[in-house]
This record gives sequence, C-alpha cells and structure tokens, in this order.
Amino acid sequence: MLLRPIEKEEDWQAATNILIRGFQERPPSFWIDGLNRIRSIEATGITRQIGYLLQNDGEDIGVILTLRTHRKDDQGGTRELVNLAGWYVDERFRWYAPRMLSQLVSDEDVVFTDLTSIPAVRQMLPAMHFKQWNQGLLFSSFLLTLWNWRKGLKVMSLDELPQGSLSDADRNLLEDHEKLGCIACVLKDGETFHPLVFLRQVRWKIPVARVIYAPSVSVVIKNLSNVLLYLIKHNIFFIALECNKPNFLNQFFLPNKSIKYYKGDVDPDMIDFAYSELVLFDL
Repeated sequence: MLLRPIEKEEDWQAATNILIRGFQERPPSFWIDGLNRIRSIEATGITRQIGYLLQNDGEDIGVILTLRTHRKDDQGGTRELVNLAGWYVDERFRWYAPRMLSQLVSDEDVVFTDLTSIPAVRQMLPAMHFKQWNQGLLFSSFLLTLWNWRKGLKVMSLDELPQGSLSDADRNLLEDHEKLGCIACVLKDGETFHPLVFLRQVRWKIPVARVIYAPSVSVVIKNLSNVLLYLIKHNIFFIALECNKPNFLNQFFLPNKSIKYYKGDVDPDMIDFAYSELVLFDL
C-alpha cells in the first residue's frame, strides 16, 4: 500500500476519475467542478496539498481529499486543520481502508474533521479517536425566535466593522468565504465580536443559511432572532446549524441528522467547517 500526494496534472486526473466511478450517484461535473474550484481558489487559508491517491502494485485504487487549512489559536500560535472528504477505495481493496485512514490521521498535532461520512466510515472513527461533534441539526426561522430578540445586539457586515475589532486571521477567513459566495458577518455583543459564516442553500425549495463558522454555537442559538433578522436582508428566512439538543425549539431539532466528527483539540461548542467540502463542493 502506498499513499501518493495529489500534485501533478496526472494525479488530479486520476483523483477525478476515481471519485467519479466511486460516487456514481453524483454527476461527473460535481467532482470536476469541485476540484477545479479548489485548484483555482485564491484564499489565504487553504494549503495546496489537497489529498492522496492510494496505490497497489502501481495501480491507483483509492483516493481521499485532505483539505488542509490553518487556524490561529488564542496564544497566537498556528494549528493545522484537515478536513477529510471524498474518500473512496475500490471494493476489491476495501480492506486497505482502515490502514489508510489510520496512517493519515496519526499526527497528534493536527485537528481532523469528517463532516460527510457514510455509515461504514462512522463505524471506524471511534477506533481512530474521533469524537462526535453534535447530536443533530436545528432548523429555525425568524418568526419562531422573536421571543429571544435582544435590544442593543448588532449583526454587521464586514464593511460596517470597526477597524481592529477582529484579528487578521478571522477577517481573512470571512473575506475568503465571501469570495466563495457565503454570507459573512459579525455578531457584536457588548465589546465582543463573534465572526460568523453562512452557506446559502435551498432545502425543500426554501432558502436556508447553514452555519459554517461560529466560535460559539451557544451564542448563535441565544441570539437566533437577531441573526435571522440580519439574514432576512439577504433573502434568507431559515437557519440550519449542527448542535446538541437545545432546551427550546425542540420541535425543529432533528436528532442524529447531519452528524459531524472531529479528532484533536476542538472546542465542542464551536462550528468550524470553514474551507471544507461543504463550501467547496456545496454539499
């Protein structure tokens, strides 16, 4: 078994071919367009090493995307975050899969995320020391959250943001995701500024804002009314976010839906799907 980085033009083509044959429920254009988007994107947070091919006796038999980015920590240091995506191994070599995953996630200094795993992969993750990030998915709307609207709380665009209110790393992350078509804004609560990123989606023919980045899920839930009032300006009337079961709005909490996993030093109250396949492939 050999893991070969996706670097040369022929590597990109081999990765595309494997993904197309491995995920036939999606049209070829899904993978072609997504990989081209990764290659062409100009973003400060993305590292160009995006994945590996699995080889056996010189034959490409599998692929995994490792979308690698960097985050600044509270102490001013930098940590790596790797989003595992697009993982496929040809069926006759499927027994290689656990070894492949174990080798890829062995670095204890890196945070790994798996945001769209299939049931077979979920069974492997606990043995690799992955933890479940959320209990389910919460949907809500402005009308359902009017009771928790807070006077004096402000949600603002990047243009409205006072100079120096965010770190350079947070501002770059927001600007990068605006370029990718997301809604980026900041929730100002007193003297604290919370950067937020939302992915525009359509579910059941309804425009929905899916939370992609938030330092604190509990802060977003606490201030849903104010956040949704801002999203209405972007013609978004519903919000979706992965979280644990809240103490209210339970009728719109879908347990065991959209479960995410992580390995490493992650605050479980945080949502950090930035630069992930959810954005780059719009999953």
